[in-house]
Amino acid sequence: MMQERNHENLIRLVSTQSARRILEDLIPEIQRQLGVRIEAGFIGVSVLNKIGTRTIEADVFVGPSDTVGQYVMERRPLSFSRVGLAISRSGAAFRSSEPLPDVSSLGKCLEFLEKAESVAYSEGISGKHLLEVLAKYGLDEAVGKKRVLPETGGSAATCVVLGLADVGIQQVSEMISVDGVTIVELPGELSKVASYEAVARRTGDSNGGAARILDYLTSGSFRNTLGSYGLLPPSLREGYLSTKE
Repeated sequence: MMQERNHENLIRLVSTQSARRILEDLIPEIQRQLGVRIEAGFIGVSVLNKIGTRTIEADVFVGPSDTVGQYVMERRPLSFSRVGLAISRSGAAFRSSEPLPDVSSLGKCLEFLEKAESVAYSEGISGKHLLEVLAKYGLDEAVGKKRVLPETGGSAATCVVLGLADVGIQQVSEMISVDGVTIVELPGELSKVASYEAVARRTGDSNGGAARILDYLTSGSFRNTLGSYGLLPPSLREGYLSTKE
């Protein structure tokens, strides 16, 4: 099967959800520029944690740094090329049609979460981090009782737009495409910074399709598009504010 795919110049790319929108938008251009065909699949980190990275069959794999590290480790002694892709930070999404609450400080944000009737967050990186921080302040159980769980592969911001939650907390890159929300940074330790990487197995062909895809994902043209998707270049860790009207 692998020989067939290589012969047909077909590259299997698997990514976690945080990079889904940017990859789906740019895959046609990548295919045109590189002369390859890309078959893309996307999976949530929470699902991946349950089934394990060993189940992933890919020529190029994109995900959080620790997940990529596990993916590589489980395939030793094979050799891989691994590159920094982007940085994502978690944020809070509110309905654009309503006054924006003041969550500018840790104390004010914790107070808001305690008083909110419903809070949407996923089982992924941002949701896990949120509960860890809330536990430090004795609020994990109180907020957990008000939790709204987004659909698998869905966005916490969608729950906000539909009126299912007062606030959605997730990686900004997973909420930025949702219309009708305003996304703000989470203050202090509530903010989760996640680094994402891309990895491909090294082969004797340095001009192979997978290697060229990694080159594209580290190019200036690719990194110039990151901001539109709620992402930052790997070398930056500054905050940002994004609004979708």
